[in-house]
Amino acid sequence: MQYYKIYHDESALAAARKLGDFFIGAYAVCSSPTVLKRMEGGQAVGIICFTQYIEGLVLLSEFSKDPKYAAIAAKTYKILPSRGKQHSHGYLSTLRGILMLYQYDHQQVHLDFVREQYRDLVHSDDYTAFGSVREYFGHTDVDRDEGCSTADFLRLSFDLYKLTKNPDYFNRGEFALFNAFYFNQYKTGDFGHHILNNEGAFTDYMHASWWCCTMHGLRAMYEIKNRYATEEFEGGTKLNLYIESSYSNKNISFSVDRKGLQIGSETFQIRIKSSQIGGGGIFLRIPEYATIADISINGQARPLTVSNGYAKIESVNTGDLIQVSFKYLVKIIEENKNIISPEQLSNGKPVKGFLHYGPYLMGVDNKTDEVFTSEPNDNIIYLDHAMLTGAGYSVRYRHGGFPSDLSTILKPVSELTFNGHGYVMVRMFFADHKRP
Repeated sequence: MQYYKIYHDESALAAARKLGDFFIGAYAVCSSPTVLKRMEGGQAVGIICFTQYIEGLVLLSEFSKDPKYAAIAAKTYKILPSRGKQHSHGYLSTLRGILMLYQYDHQQVHLDFVREQYRDLVHSDDYTAFGSVREYFGHTDVDRDEGCSTADFLRLSFDLYKLTKNPDYFNRGEFALFNAFYFNQYKTGDFGHHILNNEGAFTDYMHASWWCCTMHGLRAMYEIKNRYATEEFEGGTKLNLYIESSYSNKNISFSVDRKGLQIGSETFQIRIKSSQIGGGGIFLRIPEYATIADISINGQARPLTVSNGYAKIESVNTGDLIQVSFKYLVKIIEENKNIISPEQLSNGKPVKGFLHYGPYLMGVDNKTDEVFTSEPNDNIIYLDHAMLTGAGYSVRYRHGGFPSDLSTILKPVSELTFNGHGYVMVRMFFADHKRP
């Protein structure tokens, strides 16, 4: 159906009709109590192997103008069991299909179902500190992610945002992108699996899954650039994700370049390649994890005009160079999801949690600092001594195994992509300078 959507090849549509008719006939069998009972607990070979075809059925109804395929899709998702113990990729693919069903027939019950399942997932132990989901739901003995599921999750999050305009969905999708998704990609470009939990990621061989995860990961990259990074509206173009690439629509063409982390801020350059008269301006999203430090056009500082979470540049010209710098907020997310700022640390009492610098989950790997990650690694980091440098977040710490006054560099986990490292630590102890 995706092939037909682009190339309008009637033979592809005819093949899809045959598959659709098969699924209509198969529904009666696959939805029977006997089969559902046999599939219970089947995980990667469970009922999700049937329900994940909803996306194709909806597309088939959309392009064939025959509603019978979407009608069977609406029946099919009702047999999806609770999250329980099953493979996350097929489950999330099913949810994406149900969301497409809502876009097709606008039945609120479909959207409500997806939102409830999403809410249940992100408040469960199957949602990781990296912003990803476990490969197998409900299995505390299987600690690994999966590139397919991460791609599914961030696409589902962004699509929910587009339909509801609830920023929580966008924020979770963005966090998954900058942390789980980028960390999941191997140095070969492939996506796959990593052995990880809320402590960190562990040493293992390279689990590149080119037959599945690589395809889904690269597909997600395409969707991110073309469907989520920018947004056209009546007043112009919104830039929602700061990802290095080139973007264009009927009104404007521009590129985004990341200049990298500087002391206290991160800077992006937006170069206007072409701008149509009357095409409106460009609106730069101010993420919830940052404030704008400064903004300039062609080297000239501009006063900041903010409307509904966007910095407004109401008119741009071909050749303009916009530079925007963000000052990132720093926060610690405790295991109970409580959020505190470094300024709230007091009395030398250590707090266990995850350090977020702007959109980034910060960590240490043993290639950077084998002393910090050596056992016992319940080190105490003193954030009042923290300083942002070009290399990362420089901190002083006391090692959990011996009296010390040492320093290390925390880096975004997205920069610690598998490259021979043995261990990445993300859950740590934080305190002010006073010792307990």
